[in-house]
Amino acid sequence: MSQEESSLQDDIMSIDIDRQAPATDNDDSNERAAAIAEVSVLPEITPTTQGAPAGTGTGRGGGTRGSSEADEALMAGDVQALDEAGVEVRGLFLEFLYKFWQPIEKEDEDNDDDNDEDNDDASASASMNRYYPYIEQAERMAKLQLSSHDDDDDEDDNNNHEVPTSSNSGFSTTLFADYTHVNTYDTDLAEAIVSDYIRFESYLRQAIQSFLYDLHPDLQDPTQNNSSSTDNDPNSNDDTFKNKYFIAMHNLPSLLPLRSLRTDRIGALSSVSGTVTRTSDVRPELLVGCFRCHKCGITASNIAQQYHYTRPTLCRNPRCENRRDFLLELNGSTFCDWQKLRVQENSSDVPPGCMPRSMDVIVRNEMVERCKAGDSVVFVGSLVVIPDGSALARAGEAPQSSRDIRRNDEASG
Repeated sequence: MSQEESSLQDDIMSIDIDRQAPATDNDDSNERAAAIAEVSVLPEITPTTQGAPAGTGTGRGGGTRGSSEADEALMAGDVQALDEAGVEVRGLFLEFLYKFWQPIEKEDEDNDDDNDEDNDDASASASMNRYYPYIEQAERMAKLQLSSHDDDDDEDDNNNHEVPTSSNSGFSTTLFADYTHVNTYDTDLAEAIVSDYIRFESYLRQAIQSFLYDLHPDLQDPTQNNSSSTDNDPNSNDDTFKNKYFIAMHNLPSLLPLRSLRTDRIGALSSVSGTVTRTSDVRPELLVGCFRCHKCGITASNIAQQYHYTRPTLCRNPRCENRRDFLLELNGSTFCDWQKLRVQENSSDVPPGCMPRSMDVIVRNEMVERCKAGDSVVFVGSLVVIPDGSALARAGEAPQSSRDIRRNDEASG
């Protein structure tokens, strides 16, 4: 054996010895420090960081590579990739809520009793005032929320609150946006909302939350940290994580029949009409989950539920290989009410010689229990594809219908 081969063999043996050497210190602090060190050298992304300084560096945690606070924020799960188009839509929609107005005429009554000869001048002096419908709607929503809080504190004052008479004034966490208003204010914004509503819905809700909290700071949760205003921060995860507000678009230009919903309408904003034939019970739905790893204790926040119970695929700790044992943190998760409606197309939309078609419609939050069987309703929402939950629960098995499964059981029996 030559000298070069022997030296190469020694190097290989030394490497194997180093790899097989057991860890001498398994202290939790050392494990966490090693995990943070591994996270700091991961590939760079453009994150959104809450609780960590923005910094001037290009580190993955939002600060410099050596920023311990940024690494801690990353390990805590306070990092989220940004959708630049969604951020732009959020800003434009927030501007629309503030600035959209409608002209209303208000006559000057002081000139009515002067002289009959000046009637033309009095009518000419009618002033054009500006009416901001969404600021007014935010006022009603704030009154309902604050009054409900007062009712919880003092049940004896329930009869002192007036019942609102407006058609949409009974909604405290749902803002109604007229599509014609959005299209009049900004055509590009209206087109973006209609064409990709599923993508931008969360950003529209963030804009509504910032809009309400800016006009009415009393609506903010006092348990949250008030030292820094995270509601106006476009990089704050709380806009999605603790958001209880929803948007309801209406008055779309076209009303589609039920059978015209095809794959090209998936994710887009559509308006359909139909007759409700059956309603389900109101149940809670997990929208955004917060999970804690059973092995290392690190939490994974903002886990969006993809129409079924979705857990993290892997623990955020690079030194933890947990893929199964996760505990749902109820205090950090977001829930809402939901109800399923069975809707059948109207008789006027059924072609001659055809049977009426039906589909399931999911309504959430304050839209539950708003209709009953037999009502003719116009629905505005998005067409989504719901996966088969029973097939997803059996990983590795080919999905089969219940009829095929029954036949196989009878044949084997």
